[in-house]
Amino acid sequence: MLEIDGSHIARLTDVQLRELIVQLSRAELLRQGLPLSGITAGGHQDSPDGGIDVRVEVPHLPLPDFVQCPLTGFQSKATDMSRAAVTAEMCPGPSHELRPSIRAIVEAGGAYIIVSSRGSVSDVALKDRRDAMQRALVGTNASDAAVVDFYDRDRLANWTNEHVGVALWLREQIEEPLSGWKPFGNWSRSPVASEYLADDAGRVIARSSAKSEAMDATHGIQAIRDALGRPGGVVRLV
Repeated sequence: MLEIDGSHIARLTDVQLRELIVQLSRAELLRQGLPLSGITAGGHQDSPDGGIDVRVEVPHLPLPDFVQCPLTGFQSKATDMSRAAVTAEMCPGPSHELRPSIRAIVEAGGAYIIVSSRGSVSDVALKDRRDAMQRALVGTNASDAAVVDFYDRDRLANWTNEHVGVALWLREQIEEPLSGWKPFGNWSRSPVASEYLADDAGRVIARSSAKSEAMDATHGIQAIRDALGRPGGVVRLV
């Protein structure tokens, strides 16, 4: 029911695609307990970016996956990128020189990844695009640890499906929300930070409480946190 496929990805705009990469990178770092300050994606979508739309830089990466290296740069394209388009993106203009931002990443042993939301490539075509990316590095001091890769809409959908909250967010963006499901967000639309309103009335009943007596809000919230902090913990809100 929650699964995203390539057709969903293909409907994203340039701005939404870049934001999807940000959301997925955030989810990836959160899952590994890494600082979110390592993600940068500032500036207007159409402003000159030097070939990098989203940059991830963390001290270490215990479980590399779609974020493949501690230093990873993503270039997002809401188009179908052919081999020629890949080469032109990495080495633009009449000089056909590799963009300095890409050179810096690969020479530092990082990963440079092109994300194409409209492309859907076979295994042979994927190898062809990777080969074009590798050829663009000729003449650089690229580290042996450097990685170049190409994510089409299907690989991006696979990444999205690893993070249910991001999948729900994406459905909201393409106006196909699931009835009754909402991604994490400010549902109340409160314009300011607010605190819980607590009183002495019974609000929460927990199995662990004596004779299932109702606890006040303060103790009830702590009981909910304790329950959800345990594997298999369940809370029912009525």
